[in-house]
Amino acid sequence: MHHNDLPPFTGRVPYLAAVADLAEGPRMMTEPVDCPEDGPRAGMPLEAAFRDGVPVFRPGPGLAAGSAG
Repeated sequence: MHHNDLPPFTGRVPYLAAVADLAEGPRMMTEPVDCPEDGPRAGMPLEAAFRDGVPVFRPGPGLAAGSAG
């Protein structure tokens, strides 16, 4: 996302918006954080994290930022 006039997003652009399929079945709109340099990809395992009380997802174990996965 490169443009968003709605608070609180105005000062946070650019950011990544994604839909995560949870193991329990539902899908959740989220912002992936700390993704590898080669970027996020479909099917990438994620783990839940919280930023300022808001759920976000980061790459699962072994896929920390900067790793090739």
